[in-house]
Amino acid sequence: MVKFIKTKIVLTTLIAGLFILNILLISDTYAQNGVEYTRLRYRPLIGGIQIEIWYQSSLWSLCTLGYIVKEVYSGRVGIITAGHCSYLYLSGDIYQPERDPNNYNYIGGPSYISQPQYDFMFIPYSDSAPKILFYNQYTGQAYQIYVNKVMWFSEVKYFTDRGAKLLTYKTGRTTGTTQGYIYYAEEYCPGYRYNYCLYANLYSDKGDSGSPAYFWSYIEGVGGYIELYRHVVYNNTKSSFTLILSPDVVLSGGYKPLTG
Repeated sequence: MVKFIKTKIVLTTLIAGLFILNILLISDTYAQNGVEYTRLRYRPLIGGIQIEIWYQSSLWSLCTLGYIVKEVYSGRVGIITAGHCSYLYLSGDIYQPERDPNNYNYIGGPSYISQPQYDFMFIPYSDSAPKILFYNQYTGQAYQIYVNKVMWFSEVKYFTDRGAKLLTYKTGRTTGTTQGYIYYAEEYCPGYRYNYCLYANLYSDKGDSGSPAYFWSYIEGVGGYIELYRHVVYNNTKSSFTLILSPDVVLSGGYKPLTG
């Protein structure tokens, strides 16, 4: 089922090529569907699709792949997701979209898991593309759209410190593509034990951990234009609150987000 949100545009500003929308949410839930597309098999790997993480023959977690990065010191390409998706920040066997008897869907395991305050892990996988899965509620179709730009923490904080609310989408395996806005940025977040936090009014749920959060605008013929914000690490479904970590946390660990 597709649920739509009614929005009232309060202020629209074009700053450095980025549209900043201050929007008033009239309904309390915006849950575009498209969940079924997140649970298909994708090669190359892209952001916004389901993974299963198994540990010692038991299913440990269901999560979502975030975005494609390059390991700076080795040049290896792979993808990141939330670190807490792993087994106690240790390891696990990862399948996309799910485990199968012949290991056809096996994509390996994490070669690096960050400290909890950065909450990401790197899965090396050469057959990866810097794209994000986006479900368009108006066309009823899912698109694989290249990441055109990375928005760093300092840029987002610049806008939110001046009262802007940044229109934001995320694509996750549980709630599909949803829309909201980032309203606050904080470098150190003692209440949540994280660094480089972005606070968003954005619907997500368990299983959406690792999901890419991004700005999307429509471009005819290619499905759209994407600026990457971060990956999802925490949510509160009762208040539609979602906590997103900036790509700065990934870069600090030696991994550079890639664009198309």
